[in-house]
Amino acid sequence: MPRRRWRVVAKTWWCPDCNVPLLHKRCSRCGAEGFELHLTEPGDARPALPHDLQVLKQAIEEDLGSSKPFHILFNGKFTLVNKAIFIDDMREVVVDGSVAGLLYFDPFKQKWRFRLKKAGALKLLSHNAVECFEAPSSKVKAGEVYSKSGFEKGRQILITHRGEPIALGVATSKGVKVFRKVDGLVVETSEKKASLQEVLQANEWILYRLVSKARAFLHVTSQKIGKPVVVGLSGGKDSAVTLDLAVQEFGDPLVVFNDTGLELPETAETVQKTVEHYGLELLVADAGEAFWENLPIFGPPGRDYRWCCKHCKLIPYAKLVKEHWSNGILSLVGQRAFESLERARSGKIWRNAWLPSVLSATPIQEWSSLAIWLYTFKNNLVVNPLYNMGFERIGCYMCPASKLAELKVVAERHPDLWNKWVSFLEKWRQRIDAPEEWIALGLWRWLTDASGKLFLAKKARVKPPPWRDVYSSWMPLPLQYYKLEEASAEVKLGTSLNMKLLAEHSVVLGNLVKSSEHSLSIKGSSATYHIHQDGLLKVEDAEDPVEEISDLIKLVLRSQLCTKCQSCALWCPQKAITITDTVHVNQQKCQSCRVCLDTCPICDQLAEKLYLAYLCNNQLAWRRQKRMERTKRTKLLARL
Repeated sequence: MPRRRWRVVAKTWWCPDCNVPLLHKRCSRCGAEGFELHLTEPGDARPALPHDLQVLKQAIEEDLGSSKPFHILFNGKFTLVNKAIFIDDMREVVVDGSVAGLLYFDPFKQKWRFRLKKAGALKLLSHNAVECFEAPSSKVKAGEVYSKSGFEKGRQILITHRGEPIALGVATSKGVKVFRKVDGLVVETSEKKASLQEVLQANEWILYRLVSKARAFLHVTSQKIGKPVVVGLSGGKDSAVTLDLAVQEFGDPLVVFNDTGLELPETAETVQKTVEHYGLELLVADAGEAFWENLPIFGPPGRDYRWCCKHCKLIPYAKLVKEHWSNGILSLVGQRAFESLERARSGKIWRNAWLPSVLSATPIQEWSSLAIWLYTFKNNLVVNPLYNMGFERIGCYMCPASKLAELKVVAERHPDLWNKWVSFLEKWRQRIDAPEEWIALGLWRWLTDASGKLFLAKKARVKPPPWRDVYSSWMPLPLQYYKLEEASAEVKLGTSLNMKLLAEHSVVLGNLVKSSEHSLSIKGSSATYHIHQDGLLKVEDAEDPVEEISDLIKLVLRSQLCTKCQSCALWCPQKAITITDTVHVNQQKCQSCRVCLDTCPICDQLAEKLYLAYLCNNQLAWRRQKRMERTKRTKLLARL
């Protein structure tokens, strides 16, 4: 998998005397100076929860043959897990200041596995607690097989040379097959057992400092912005900490829960328990059935095709804000830099283009996951039980950003919800003629031929259908043919169009110069547009035919497929759009700025990521420079 580059990384230290992790290099408990852990970026390690340890024990028993290695390595020791790079879920397991091994979810066998690192191998060797094979040389190659019988097939074997661990192998019917070299740093600590209370004592000073800085940030920001303070509560650990900090600083802030309609019951219950604990007022931005109503139009969401966030989160939240706070708000959210590359690039204060009247801020941007959990334990915050069931993140139960390991938990714990989703996926799989692995391996989690999707397919020896065939089958309004020339473009949709709706929407592109029952002609500032009832779309005299046919397609899709999400009405700078049974555009108010085309989910996701990708023969056509420049302009206009 390609290596991701993080702008910021979380730093964690380890006290060699107390044998506990530190948020700062100096231990508050004994005063010793800790050494920095070298973890996979962004290094956002967290405490291993009871479920993690249970899964770890089971994986060790299966891969190493008994539970003895687990007890030797982890029993009574404070253990961390840190996300590592893998096709699905992988975690570095840190104990005694070193990475003892890797816990990972095998997407093909659908189970957790364990792989020793050097520190863990040395410890088990010293206790004679791992099966070994002594190699004749220290030079081994992956795939090489040593004829050696007596090992149970499938068992992980530690390959040594002169008593030193050099590689990992697996027992096969032919012998021990070399898997990979044993690597990793090894450090010395007291190896003491440590309790949670001792870990909290070791981090007392730095936790106090983090809280003081966060509260100071909240105080200064709220004073400077001068807007009502609203805390977004998701049911996750980060938003819970943000709320607790806000309660300390402001007393009784308003709380908003974004109910996407896809939350697991445990999340909704956690939100309710949290607000009851503080005695706060809760407002709900309820998406209702928006996801299921839009699903037949958009198809399954993907990591690279997030139409669901617009419909189920941003638009409901924007409606709530407009209803209760017409002059805007300061929204406090539990966002951290180490959650994603996008959030790592974000500052502590920002404005989302889809929420123009909302200024968002996070007091925990620099907090690591370890800091969040230690604060949670210290202050006895309400914790979502999903964390101790195998969930790394809290959100929609079928979110495409989820790992297969998490989706398996959903399937096991809430089969009714999961079966409903799989039933839809199966119908869509048949529609696009995808292999069965499209569902089984979670290939539906990407629209494009992303590296993760292709890697899984290759490992499973599955050949996905050509992406253009998939896109063509995916489109709600079939695209029969297209033609792009130097100053003109032409597209034929395989459907009859509602010309009455298009006539009213035409002002978005320019002046309607010809209108009949069967055709329309629109004169814009940079092109002339023609729409025919039979689905034929033409652009002439265009400065940029790709951009102009793009807007014409968006206008048609938006008028024919409108879901009445109200995004266009919410962000129109001239307030020229109203929505009743259909979308109405005030011809006198509209100034053809086309913000409505850029903020409509149908245009932003469906048109750009399916139709334009197909026309440009580029799955990432939506990233083209001219579109990015216009998106910046739209963000500015949307704030007016």
